[in-house]
Amino acid sequence: MVGVSDAGLPPMDPNMSRFNQRVNRIERSAVARLPRNMYVRPDGLVAYRRRIWRPGIPWRSLMLVGACVLALKGFMIWHQGPDAYAARLAGLEAGTRGGQIAAQVLSMDPVSTWLADGLTLVLGVAPNAGTTAAPPQAVASLPTVVTAPTQ
Repeated sequence: MVGVSDAGLPPMDPNMSRFNQRVNRIERSAVARLPRNMYVRPDGLVAYRRRIWRPGIPWRSLMLVGACVLALKGFMIWHQGPDAYAARLAGLEAGTRGGQIAAQVLSMDPVSTWLADGLTLVLGVAPNAGTTAAPPQAVASLPTVVTAPTQ
């Protein structure tokens, strides 16, 4: 029937239906903005859902760390050259227990050498490739400045 509401009564005000529509839209958007662990009960009370604790392993972070380690190893092999890098690893293996562990982690593997070969193709031969890294020498042309203590 036209002009009769759902309850069988005539509509009180034509603006009332628009008002009710706006209220319903606001309530729906408010429920949509609730965090995942909250919900609205049928009586209108906002309640929390119990969180299920499950120990999770951060696989994405572990994969990112692994990729960064492989990229670092590839860069070091490219920069120092494979022979100098192997010599440094041999020096680490002959050292302390920490050095031995570092030598195992930093050992040359196929992925790292493949990355080093790719860097060689893209960037060319590294400036230090094939040379053993000696400690930096003092520059002879620069004078040594000694300052007197101030009082």
